[in-house]
Amino acid sequence: MTTVFIALMTCLIAPDTGAEIHTTEGDILHGKPVECLEGGSLVLQTKGGTEVLAVEDMYAVYFDGGGDGVSTVHGAGISFVDGSFLSGEVTGGNGEKLFFRSEQIGDMEISINALAKLVFANPSVPRDFDRCQGMSGDDVLYRRHEGARGRDYIQGTLVEFNDSGLSFDCSLGLIKFSLSDLEALALFQVAGPEPLSGTVVEVLLHGGSGMLRGSLRGIDSDSVSITTVFDSRVVIEHEEISCILFRGGRIEHVSEIEPCSKEELPYIGDAEYFLYPFKKDRSVTGCMLSSGGRKFVRGIGLHSRSALTYQLNGEYTAFESFVGICDEVLSIPAEGSVVFEVLVDSKSAFKSSIIRSGAPPVKTPRIDLKGALTITLVADFADGFDSGDRALFGHPVLVRK
Repeated sequence: MTTVFIALMTCLIAPDTGAEIHTTEGDILHGKPVECLEGGSLVLQTKGGTEVLAVEDMYAVYFDGGGDGVSTVHGAGISFVDGSFLSGEVTGGNGEKLFFRSEQIGDMEISINALAKLVFANPSVPRDFDRCQGMSGDDVLYRRHEGARGRDYIQGTLVEFNDSGLSFDCSLGLIKFSLSDLEALALFQVAGPEPLSGTVVEVLLHGGSGMLRGSLRGIDSDSVSITTVFDSRVVIEHEEISCILFRGGRIEHVSEIEPCSKEELPYIGDAEYFLYPFKKDRSVTGCMLSSGGRKFVRGIGLHSRSALTYQLNGEYTAFESFVGICDEVLSIPAEGSVVFEVLVDSKSAFKSSIIRSGAPPVKTPRIDLKGALTITLVADFADGFDSGDRALFGHPVLVRK
């Protein structure tokens, strides 16, 4: 089936608006997704006609999009129990329901049981979720503070939401708080989310303003619908989507694997002075992974010089990834310059030229892993100092046999 699939798709030309589809065989195809068929197939409309792709044969769809990628409604951020998140604004609440408005999705009613964290005061998501940590057995309220004094938090239990805030049960009794008094809320997780069924996807919204994990319900020429942890049917317009990442099948994401060894060295000094250890699915400072304007749901954020080695044990056939400098470097007084390298069983399989901040990410060639025991991902020094060398491997995937 895969051979026929590749032959059919090799010379497709994109319609006026559409998407870029990356397959498990290393092909990059172009077209407009218009329908999702029962049994796990995607109908793609191209200038050459209509084609059908098996979901198991692709791992990412990048949409052209129609917005400027900047959210104007960002008074709060929500982190869900399954790792999804959204930025928007809290519009009220009633009992165990929080009323929330997302610019891309619209008005939502979200159950307390689906919430993991809430952050307020114009947050930068997902980075700011790290500033509020839960505690075993308790919910935690972080109150807003001024000046340099320490953070003020209260442990207890969230009782309910209301139009102006929430009620919180703590050692001082039942207290009502206005949301304007709060910096963040972290909820104790009694149990994880229910497992997803069917085709599991992660949908990244434009501007990095949200990422929703769910079961794919349908695709038409204008929108994508998924079942999430907080709603049985969430509809998202194509123009609001940055990319869709397909989970399972033959693809394994490197960010879900622990490296068996790592080397992290600063430009000056010994390893003990290294300030930015690698992060999974985030930049080294906790920001959304983004390079040249392209956002990534999964990936590795790392700083030069870093080398991460992963055990393969001969279980995979290929590797591919984007590499680039994180866009956040553009906002600091430093220029990033990095040379990327991929080693298979300690032998170089790919080495980039110098990649600089502001440049678009580079797609690695498809790297053969047949029989390979290890793979090493390297971000190395290039020009000058390393102060702006916040690098990324975006959507690094291993293809199973």
